[in-house]
Amino acid sequence: MAIVLRTYGEQLAEIDKAITAVMSGQRYELGGRSMWKPDLAELRRERAYLTDKLQAYGDIIPTQSAQTGRAYGVSFG
Repeated sequence: MAIVLRTYGEQLAEIDKAITAVMSGQRYELGGRSMWKPDLAELRRERAYLTDKLQAYGDIIPTQSAQTGRAYGVSFG
């Protein structure tokens, strides 16, 4: 399975879609199976976290340095 890296902005867009889906109903059926959508409070916490990261670091793909708050720059020239 390949790991897909997404920017904070892309993750935030997915969270917004999930929040919209939850607002339209928690439970749904698909192919005769009953499914539950994520908890709205949990999605809102994740949205606040991603919004903070997006404001602090910009729309980057998170790395270890972004998560710890340490930024490293490289200058050529």
